[in-house]
Amino acid sequence: RHSEPANPTARLYMLPFAGGNAGLFADWAEEIPDVSVVGVQYPGRGARFMEPCISDAGTMAVHLARLIEDEADRYFFIFGYSMGAILAFETLVASNPIVRQRCLGLIVAARAAPDHQSHIAALHTLDDPTFIEKLRELAGVPEEVLAAQDLMELLMPMLRADFRLSECYQLTHQTVLPVAITALYGENDPYADKGATLGWSRYTSEGFQHITFPGGHFFINEHKARLKASVRDVIKVRLSSVDTYNL
Repeated sequence: RHSEPANPTARLYMLPFAGGNAGLFADWAEEIPDVSVVGVQYPGRGARFMEPCISDAGTMAVHLARLIEDEADRYFFIFGYSMGAILAFETLVASNPIVRQRCLGLIVAARAAPDHQSHIAALHTLDDPTFIEKLRELAGVPEEVLAAQDLMELLMPMLRADFRLSECYQLTHQTVLPVAITALYGENDPYADKGATLGWSRYTSEGFQHITFPGGHFFINEHKARLKASVRDVIKVRLSSVDTYNL
């Protein structure tokens, strides 16, 4: 929990990209006052380093849905970046419908719609040197981490599990969520261009909007302040439409 106001108007669950951890969102709380900001820590990293990694989106989503249901005393939002976007979507699909009614918004970033078929070759099956070089090209892992051989040996199982989860994901249902969706994408992202991102509109019955950012797949690094502002504005607008004290 990166923030826990005394009486939060809502919770914001934040799901990181493949290889990411909850600490990525530690500085978001100051931008979104009166909202409890909760970073999701997947198994196999941080304080959960010794736990087995999960490489199946459905399995992970069920765990996440149960965690949200255990504290469903507030309205909430879910933000997911890249792999986290698919997990956020599947978490809502797996959630109890009554709890799902308290979700005021699904915010997905840097991920094509669930039914999109990528033509980019999978990375999780590559040998270690090639895999690391592809990570370097993506520019999502700091160079000092990629260059540290001992550290990369420790991180490799987690990274491969995450990329397997993301790359092997298959949509197995036709669920349309009664939750507004906001889709954010980088204008030069080879994994989630405008056309692939607009496909998210097919998965909501409560309104859809999309926001373009300069940059590629990791515009979260290049335009973090603008991303924070966009998420904050979505939350502000949605909260203004409900009575947060009448659950």
